Amino acid sequence: LLSVGYLGRGAIDGMMAPGGPRATVVSADGSLYRLPGGSLEAGAAIGERESLRTGPGAHAVLRLADGSMVDVNERTELFVTAAWSGQAIHLQRGDIIVKAAKQRRGRLRVLTRDSIASVKGTVFAVSAGMGGSVVSVVEGSVTVNQPGRELLLSPGQQAASMQALATSVAQAVSWSP
Repeated sequence: LLSVGYLGRGAIDGMMAPGGPRATVVSADGSLYRLPGGSLEAGAAIGERESLRTGPGAHAVLRLADGSMVDVNERTELFVTAAWSGQAIHLQRGDIIVKAAKQRRGRLRVLTRDSIASVKGTVFAVSAGMGGSVVSVVEGSVTVNQPGRELLLSPGQQAASMQALATSVAQAVSWSP
C-alpha cells in the first residue's frame, strides 16, 4: 500500500488541484490561438493542458489562477497545469516573463525540455527553443534544475542549458513592453 501511494504521488497531487480555469487572457495584441481550435480574445478562460500559441508579431498577457502574470512573446507555445503542490507553465517554445504571485502552498514552476525554474514569488524570464533554454532573474530568486546541476539564481543572473545561448538579463526581457 505504501509503495502504491509513493508511486502514485504525482497522480494524487494532480487530483487534489483546485478546479476551474488555469489562466485567463488579460490582453492579446495580435493573434493568440488555442490549439487545436480558434483564436482567443481578452477574457477567455484557459483550461488544464490547453495549448496556446501566439502568432508572428503577437503579444499576450495571461493571469494564472494564483494571480501570477505571464507576459507571452510572439511565436510562443505553452500550456498550464495545476496540482496541490502548485501551478506549472509548460513552455514548449518561445519567450515568457513571469511575475509570480506569492505562493500560498507549493511553488510556481516553468518547465521546458531541459530546465525547471521554481519560485515562490518573483519576476523572471524563460526562453526555450530547439537548442536549449535560458532562465533570467529580474527580481527575487529562482531555483533552476538543468541536466546535472541545480542553481539558485539572484537578480541579474542567468542559467543557460547551453552556454552559447547566454545573453544579458536586459536582452532577455527587451522584447516586453
